[in-house]
Amino acid sequence: MVALGLCALAACSGGGDQRPNVILITLDTVRADHLSSYGYGLETTPHMDALAAEGTRFEHCLSTASLTPVSHASILTGLNPYQHGLRVLHAESGYRLPPSIPSIATILAGEGWNTAAILSAFPVSERFGLDQGFAYFDNGLTPEAPEAGESGQGRDERLGRRQRRSDATTDEVLRWLADEPEPFFLWIHYWDPHDPLLVPPPAEVQEFRRSQRAVAGGRPSLYDTELNYVDRQFGRLVASLRERDLYDRTLIVITADHGEGLGEHDWHAHRLLYEEQIHVPLIVKPIATSVAAGAAGAAAGRVVPETVRTIDIVPTILEELGVAGPALEGRSLFSLVRGEPDEPRRAYADQLNKWDSKAAMLEQRPADDLLHCLVGEGSKLIFRPLRPEESELYDLRLDPDEATNLYRANEPRAQRLLADLRAREPWVLAPFLPAAQPGDAAQTAAEQADAADALRELGYIDDE
Repeated sequence: MVALGLCALAACSGGGDQRPNVILITLDTVRADHLSSYGYGLETTPHMDALAAEGTRFEHCLSTASLTPVSHASILTGLNPYQHGLRVLHAESGYRLPPSIPSIATILAGEGWNTAAILSAFPVSERFGLDQGFAYFDNGLTPEAPEAGESGQGRDERLGRRQRRSDATTDEVLRWLADEPEPFFLWIHYWDPHDPLLVPPPAEVQEFRRSQRAVAGGRPSLYDTELNYVDRQFGRLVASLRERDLYDRTLIVITADHGEGLGEHDWHAHRLLYEEQIHVPLIVKPIATSVAAGAAGAAAGRVVPETVRTIDIVPTILEELGVAGPALEGRSLFSLVRGEPDEPRRAYADQLNKWDSKAAMLEQRPADDLLHCLVGEGSKLIFRPLRPEESELYDLRLDPDEATNLYRANEPRAQRLLADLRAREPWVLAPFLPAAQPGDAAQTAAEQADAADALRELGYIDDE
């Protein structure tokens, strides 16, 4: 990691004590290949595409999990799941980011940045320890659910109490930006594509579908319609940043926690590790006079084909801000932004469905109980430690759809990736739980019950 130092920061911001701002946007359940800038046939994301034209788009970015809290912990820490300890969605341990693990928010808060998170759903709430380091944390939850259809948000009791639509989240973001001092680090989380009930207003749906029928001759899916509505909210944010003269001095990073099956590999949801599940968008727009990005305008419109990871986001932010951080497996992306050669990255992901007490999907797919993935040099290994003979190996260059399984125990590429995987020991569970305190058992039982209720309302589980 390159530490630019305070003198470089002053140069970046035009002198004085002003330092760059950061906005990190995480899109929930958004696969990269449904953004129009990634080659999708519909114009789903014109505002995000415009940001990519001013910055750098990473063609092949991989998430560390296809589960919201686990993946977000990696985005916020620069660590793989076996390093940060948040491994599952619901269990008696391993579901919370430990306070001992520094996040980008804790690092920047310690350096004087004003830290805030404005989010949209329970799976990124304080329940999972994702609030640490944030001076302001708006989890998007309300005590009571609104009446069905209130504010056009939805059609049943899932809505309002455990999640909110992207327009409501953006309203809160714009209110916060109007009053808060710089420099700031702001994490915004948009949830809409995760839930088919969190639909845009009818007029917005009709407008998008009319426009796309004229362009592509087809009827957009609800998933694409929800993604387009999130993009419109992002457009509102960009317009506000420009009006407030914040845009040029704000680093903006857009990524997603995971994708969605949408029927590929016989699966419509997530919790698997195929490309449609862990290949996520990554767009980085540096500040206007970025030192880390190199010469002015050098990064504009750049497309990076190399494999990168969401764990690379934290060191990338820290390099742009000139802040030294802890040792991380993630590495800054600015060498690639500058068009310089960089050491190839191997990307890790896992799904510990067996250890997740609410992973009902195992009734349909018992072989997907424990999945560990490593991608490198164009090859992808999905290893099943409890049933190694059912592991999978794909050549992503020749078989991007992962249709032909090449796995054999003695296959050289499989052996190389498996040796790397074994050296990481990712199957060793490390919940990083603090020592028990008096009263913890009752509190934990109450938290577990509330979490189960939340997951049931959001459609994760149906056990009654």
